[in-house]
Amino acid sequence: MNTFFQSTIILSILSTLLLATACDDSSSSSSTCATGEVRCEGRCIDPLTDRGFCGAAEACEENPGTPCAAGFLCEAGQCVLSCQAGLIDCDGTCIDPTTDRLHCGASSPCDQSPGVACGDGLLCDGAGACTTVCTQGRVECGGTCIDPATDRLHCGAADPCDQNPGLACDDGYLCDAGQCVLSCQDDLIECGGICIDPATDRLHCGAADPCDQNPGLACGDGYLCDAGQCVLSCRAGFIECDGACIDPATDRLHCGAADPCDQNPGLACGDGYLCDGTGGCALSCQENLVECDGTCIDPATDRLHCGAADPCDQNPGLACGDGYLCDGTGGCALSCQENLVECDGTCIDPATDRFHCGASDPCDTNPGFACEDGYLCDGDGGCALSCQAGLIDCGGTCINPDFDRDYCGAADPCDLNPGTPCLGDLICDGHGSCAALCSEGLTNCGNTCVDLFSDPDHCGGCGLTCAVGAECINGDCTAPQDCKTLLSLIPAAPSGLYAIDPDGAGSNPPFQVFCDMVTDGGGWTLVLNRLVDSDNLGQPDLNVAHGAFDNTRATNWNFDIDLFWSQATQVVFADKENNACSGCGIGSYDSAIRIDRPAGGAWSVLCPSISSSVPAQKLVGPSAGTVGTAFTCANTLGWGSCGGNVCHYGTHYQNTNSDGSWSSNAWNEMHFPSAYSSYRSYGDVNNPPSAWCRSCGGALSPVLNLSSTCCNNNTYNARSRWTLWVR
Repeated sequence: MNTFFQSTIILSILSTLLLATACDDSSSSSSTCATGEVRCEGRCIDPLTDRGFCGAAEACEENPGTPCAAGFLCEAGQCVLSCQAGLIDCDGTCIDPTTDRLHCGASSPCDQSPGVACGDGLLCDGAGACTTVCTQGRVECGGTCIDPATDRLHCGAADPCDQNPGLACDDGYLCDAGQCVLSCQDDLIECGGICIDPATDRLHCGAADPCDQNPGLACGDGYLCDAGQCVLSCRAGFIECDGACIDPATDRLHCGAADPCDQNPGLACGDGYLCDGTGGCALSCQENLVECDGTCIDPATDRLHCGAADPCDQNPGLACGDGYLCDGTGGCALSCQENLVECDGTCIDPATDRFHCGASDPCDTNPGFACEDGYLCDGDGGCALSCQAGLIDCGGTCINPDFDRDYCGAADPCDLNPGTPCLGDLICDGHGSCAALCSEGLTNCGNTCVDLFSDPDHCGGCGLTCAVGAECINGDCTAPQDCKTLLSLIPAAPSGLYAIDPDGAGSNPPFQVFCDMVTDGGGWTLVLNRLVDSDNLGQPDLNVAHGAFDNTRATNWNFDIDLFWSQATQVVFADKENNACSGCGIGSYDSAIRIDRPAGGAWSVLCPSISSSVPAQKLVGPSAGTVGTAFTCANTLGWGSCGGNVCHYGTHYQNTNSDGSWSSNAWNEMHFPSAYSSYRSYGDVNNPPSAWCRSCGGALSPVLNLSSTCCNNNTYNARSRWTLWVR
């Protein structure tokens, strides 16, 4: 309850209890109230003005009226809002139009002059204008910067307050660290979650803190707790005086007495005086009180007759205006709530008021500071710079750390996180980093301006690097079709593994191949790696599927040669006896020949006609640099049936037949078997064989038994590895 109304009610009760007039000593004598008054709870009240029984009627216990809430007065039997000077009634609440966000600049009547509702992030600045947001640690709730750790109406609130309003602590509770906690007044203690007076509480009479250890006594029926002792309890309206229950409203010996009677015995009304039913002797007010309008009042505290003197009709005193109290000296004074200070005739909060920041009572000698434009009172009585959302205070100026060149990337507090000053032509890029200013179409990557649509080191984004040989086209890395294309893009590229994409925008993804960038001008793509004398059991043949390149080059590599065929103009066959070759270019093999790509398809199971002879350039081997003859199925790369045998590639200097046989064979000739056959040559330069095994096992899968006897002659164990390259 408001301190003012607490004081008023207490003084009213005390004055009633001390009234005295003459009456007889009969406890059953009736009492009367003055015209217009009603007896409520043993005293006469004016139902038109009494805040405790506003609007009451005869038989008060049945028609008690309404107790007016804190901040309301009883006028003409109705509880009405009473706003102090400087405040106005808006929507049933007293507001300060100089600081209220919802009615900033309003005037009375508010429904006709409602003022302005300040927008998000703005407060009413104390002069009726909208300005900046609350200081750090405070939350704006209903247009006021509150401390959510202590504010009773928004205890524990968080920003935004309309979504996180916290709790409104009940009467008797305080907000402590954002939690509503029970707060008992002096002389009260907490028992069972309720503040009780151990001097009067019947259930805990004489209790002490802590109550669970010192619960006091529970007074029996007919007894009350008095000063911590259970004493006789008189029926409603009666009290115990001298061992008897008396009506203090009518008893002449104890007129106006209160419980306990030995401390508050009331008055003994003199001859000719009665106890008038209001706790006083009729027509006789107690010392320091004055009868005004038929009621004894204290002219030092009564708001309606402040400073009155006897007789009241000639010296009625002052009627204090709304928001004012009788100050105890007979004058009306502004009544400010706890923690507020009167400045210039208005109650202000010195922790937040921009015009009297840090003021203290009396304000005329301790007026505080008037905060300059752009500054708010920070809650601690000091003026502080108030920056909008997204800005921070650096060097006493509100700056945007995303763009400010002197404090690029700074954070609050700026003195600990000052960011970086951007030097020279560098700018703060909008993300808190110093960066070069690039022309339109270019992007800053590591302070270098690049085109993300074409730069292979920053393809589609900074740091997104394309593989070696890949181009950046429209922000996407695109691998070359083959090693020949790669060499044209990077003439100095060494031999090694590279990613290629033979079908370009087709559905097949890029993959790795080995590129020979040196032999015969370079640009050779390794297509096939075969181990002879293995029968290749379980290995799918050419033109079947895409296979992954074997980095050790020790086993077969399955690949669809058709992908390369349309781009290729030349074919190389390279052979190495007895040893695998890992990471080798063509020049590292024992023998290699080059022919022009046949005009037909990449592969044929059967020769469409008799085999064809084609010129073959010997690139590697004993006769390197010479041109010989190789045999192919007509117009195709593949092998097929040739007169009962399988066609081979080879170098032949005295060939006279077209059925795959040779008129003159030499150990240094190079022969390539079918994908489905095994090939074995016996002998070497120091031990030439007497016969050569040509094609063995020419049948298709499943592989049949070897058909040439010589293939089973294991007189010399030699294994051949042969490879196919295209360019």
